[in-house]
Order: sequence, then C-alpha cells, then structure tokens
Amino acid sequence: MSNLHKQFVGHVKMWHDRFHYSYQDRISAAILTAVEDSAKGITVEIPIQLPRQSGKTTSIVDVTEFLLTSFHHYFGRAIKVGIFAPQAEQATTDFDRLKIQYNDLAPLGFQTRLKTDQGSKFPDKWNSKTIRLFHSGTFVGEVYIFPISKTSNPESKTLDLIIIEEAQDVNDEKMKRSVFPM
Repeated sequence: MSNLHKQFVGHVKMWHDRFHYSYQDRISAAILTAVEDSAKGITVEIPIQLPRQSGKTTSIVDVTEFLLTSFHHYFGRAIKVGIFAPQAEQATTDFDRLKIQYNDLAPLGFQTRLKTDQGSKFPDKWNSKTIRLFHSGTFVGEVYIFPISKTSNPESKTLDLIIIEEAQDVNDEKMKRSVFPM
C-alpha cells in the first residue's frame, strides 16, 4: 500500500467514518497510482465495471475529494479533474455528492467560497458545472462535469484525472477527439 493510499484510507475513516470494501479499495488504489504515474508523464486507463448500487459512486467521490484536498500538498500544484458522461445528469450524481462531502471538510480549512472583506463570495469559475476548492485562500483544485454526446462540445481542458461514467454509452470517436489528450 503506497503512502498516498494509506493517507486516503485514513482520510475516509476520519472525515466520513467509513471503510471501503476490498473491491472499492482496489479501485481507489488504482486511481491514486495512476495519478502518481501521471505526475511522471505516464498515462494509465483503468476500466471499471460494477453492478448498480455497488458503491462505485462512493469510491469515485471519495478518491476525487481526497485528491482535491491532498494533491497540492504532494505535488505542489492544483489538480484538475473532469467527470464525463453521455448525459450531464449521469455525471451530476458524482458532482452533487462531492459538494455535500466538502461541507465535512470545512473544519480543515477547505472551502468552495472565497472569504473577502465583503464576506463570502463564489469564485468566478464556480457554477453548476465547476467546483473550485481552496485551502486557507490557496486554490488547490477543481472538478468539471461535461456531457459527452454526439451533439455536445466539451470544453478542452488540461486534466490530471478523467472519469467517464457510463462509458459503454459514450460515442468512442467523440470521446477520443474531445476528451482524451492529444
């Protein structure tokens, strides 16, 4: 178990009072290893197929939350995560769960709003498709959601982690052209 993975397991236990099942833990470990590899310039694909109601969303949300809160500390820069799905509603489930979990992290100094002399305000990029996370006023990462259908035009972003929900329903050509790095 890598140091990053050990930190992740402790984070989930401390802030959400839960452990993952062994198959969820393997998913999280694979994603964390892939992110560490990407910092070295190595790209990794991790196909995951699980039955409904098996905890996939919990795994994805927990590891994404952990990366947004820890990546800056480990790698010295903010992380950018994209969650794609054939329809925006499918990615919105992960996105909404992330928003809820960030409330649990406020005691650690993480916030999705900037504190100013005039009070709290949402950052310019914070909206229904983007979450920006700050720690003590420092930008530490963001998550975007995008539909990826034949008629959609996902914004081109440089992403550290790409999550594709319901990939079996995604148009492969559109995904290759619009999502994956060139």
